[in-house]
Amino acid sequence: MINARFGIALTGDDVTNLGKHILKLEHQFNIAAGLNSAHDRLPDFFKTEPVAPHNAVWDFSDAEIDEFWNF
Repeated sequence: MINARFGIALTGDDVTNLGKHILKLEHQFNIAAGLNSAHDRLPDFFKTEPVAPHNAVWDFSDAEIDEFWNF
C-alpha cells in the first residue's frame, strides 16, 4: 500500500530496515531523555499471572530483553 500510495518500489527488506531504523531512533531518544534498561521492564504481575486465552506467562529474562536492541 505504501508503494501504491507514494509511487515508490519498497521491497519487504526495505520496510523491515525502515522499521528497525525507527525502533533504534526511538530507543536513542529514550536514552537521551534519561531512560535506561530498567525502564524496559514489565511489572512483576506479568511474570506470575497467566494471560488468557492461552494462559501465557512472561518468561523473558532481563538479559534477553536487553539483547533485543542488538539487531
